[in-house]
Amino acid sequence: MISKFKILILSIIFIGMFVNSIPIMELGAILLVGVITFDLLTKDSEIMPIGLIALCISGFQWLISPILTYHSPFNLYPMSVSEDIYLKWTLLGYIGFVAGVYYGRSRLKYKPNVNKLTSHCCCLLKPIKILIIVGALSMLMPVMGSTWSFIKELLGGLFVVGITMLMYAKPQKAIKSVLCAIVFLLLISLRGGMFHNMVVWGIFLLLTLFSIKKYLLTKKLIIIACLFVGLFTLQSIKAVYRSYTWYGKEGYSGNNITLFVNLFYSSLTGNLIETDETDINSRFNQGWIISRIYSHIPQQTDYLYGKTIFEGIESSLLPRFLFPTKKDSGKASIQDFEHFTGYHLSSSTSMGLSIWGEAYGNFGVTGGAIFMFLWGTLISQLLEFIYFLYQRKGYWIFFAPIISFNLIKAEINFLSVFNWTVKSLIFCWAIITLLNKYYPNQDVTNLLQEET
Repeated sequence: MISKFKILILSIIFIGMFVNSIPIMELGAILLVGVITFDLLTKDSEIMPIGLIALCISGFQWLISPILTYHSPFNLYPMSVSEDIYLKWTLLGYIGFVAGVYYGRSRLKYKPNVNKLTSHCCCLLKPIKILIIVGALSMLMPVMGSTWSFIKELLGGLFVVGITMLMYAKPQKAIKSVLCAIVFLLLISLRGGMFHNMVVWGIFLLLTLFSIKKYLLTKKLIIIACLFVGLFTLQSIKAVYRSYTWYGKEGYSGNNITLFVNLFYSSLTGNLIETDETDINSRFNQGWIISRIYSHIPQQTDYLYGKTIFEGIESSLLPRFLFPTKKDSGKASIQDFEHFTGYHLSSSTSMGLSIWGEAYGNFGVTGGAIFMFLWGTLISQLLEFIYFLYQRKGYWIFFAPIISFNLIKAEINFLSVFNWTVKSLIFCWAIITLLNKYYPNQDVTNLLQEET
């Protein structure tokens, strides 16, 4: 039934493109993102569905938020091309992405179930505690240089790995585990004024909770709706909160938690005058950057024909001590952004092209859509690879949040995504090797002994 509905949605989209009808294309885009979100919320048997997560996030940031922007009279970041052009080109790229993810998912040969994960984790409470403690301490440590910052992010992810395993080990206390984890992540975020990691880690924890508890769809939708209200409220106060904590607005030197609670409550009740709904949407809208790329390439500069993609692969795979001149993900990302968009960033500003924006800038609409199909397939095959490693070595499925931390994001460039994924795979292999040495997963050990 759902497959037929997807075909109907695609038909609506292509009819809208053919007759150049913006309302029809908008309807098709909303329905397509909606049915993918439905799949994500109802596929409880698929553990860590990173492909569906990536599709949902990109769908909202590349399609839904830009549609809202086109219908808003005032925008912090206006769109640079007409809506019909934007929807046609972005829908083609997004459909390629959808096709790749679903094609890869159809080829999954092994899917671990909740009962098996519970049986594995219930006898691993000691390593679970170690993972949680190491991850929590890493998050609390100060940032010292870009290299340590990268390692700190990886180590901090162990906290989420440990909480995830604890939820499976003690499913009756899964809700309590999630709430405690979110409170801790919020406190970490309040200290630095950066809430991005909390949101990303929270997505994985929430989907794990849904997988364990098997809630009805209506209950899931109520939870999602409440979280959306919280997320939009957070977006509305983020800039104001930073103005007080970072820059000492009005000479503020008080407690960060008290400030956050007061701002959150004021925004929730409509008493915060320093916020604007259109500004909130602008912060979600990746489409304004994609539209800048559409208006800049090939009108102002030529397509790059895979240059940044190959540079990203090269930079991720080659060690810097042997290749000191290889592309740097920080400075090079700013240069690429300016080259793709013609928009100049300050050294303190961070903005990403998105995978689709970079695919279009390299290969155009058709070539970019083909690239997105391959990218979607690669994400699904990565999940199958993680499942395979879990079968052989245990642990691996619980490390999926670390591995896919950047993969699911809709706003960063290829180099950042690929570099993180490669480095995180190496990191996870090292940690899991240590865990298997000192805390072997007995079920996996018995299985391998039976095979030999």
